[in-house]
Amino acid sequence: MSSYYQIFIRAPGAGEREVAAVAAAAGCPLEPTGEGDDGVAFAGRVGSTKVQVELSHDFDDDYGIAFSSYPMVVTVIDLERDKAREEACVRSIFHRLAEGGEYSMVLVFDLSVPIDRFDTASS
Repeated sequence: MSSYYQIFIRAPGAGEREVAAVAAAAGCPLEPTGEGDDGVAFAGRVGSTKVQVELSHDFDDDYGIAFSSYPMVVTVIDLERDKAREEACVRSIFHRLAEGGEYSMVLVFDLSVPIDRFDTASS
């Protein structure tokens, strides 16, 4: 199984406004996918890097990460398997969302390694 970078987001709601914020941070439009079996509700591309948004997930709290507190997930996958580019993209999205100050988030790798965290004042 491949390992990916993911941003778990705690938002007041997981809807159009939040998806628009992720799209702006990623610099690409996110189109509805019909929410297939993989749970991906919206997806877009930045060059060879896919940005996928799930509005909910079933991950259990693990590795000291309270996944259940962050219902929205942004997954970044580089189609050419360039992990450096993948990481640069996800960090850029994370930092742009943090600049807005609206969402508490945790950036993880492989669902087990916390990389960064941002908490809003109201969290």
